[in-house]
Amino acid sequence: MDNATDPGVVTAAVPASRGAEDAEQIWTGILDALEHDLARAEAAVAGVGDAEHSEWEIPVVAVPLPAALADRARRLAARQREVTGRLPAAVARTDQQLRATRHFASPSHRGAVYLDVSA
Repeated sequence: MDNATDPGVVTAAVPASRGAEDAEQIWTGILDALEHDLARAEAAVAGVGDAEHSEWEIPVVAVPLPAALADRARRLAARQREVTGRLPAAVARTDQQLRATRHFASPSHRGAVYLDVSA
């Protein structure tokens, strides 16, 4: 399958003076970084990780993705799509939690009218 036509694979390109080994090394580094960022996103969406993020920049390289890394890139893209699909539910949960927190933190919330100490 041609990587340029596969929507699940990022095709970019490293100066032509770089060899195949350099391309694999460069793409391995890019995929490693993307997988690291995705693992953080998966944990945040699951509610067990730090939701803080940094600004993401599209990797710009000048050689095509080596064929040896195409399956890894496809799996990564599939995981990214899966996490993206879970984002609306995670945002809704966060919104619900924020609304509940704001309700109890509101100065108009007076607390309990009585305290049942017999229970």
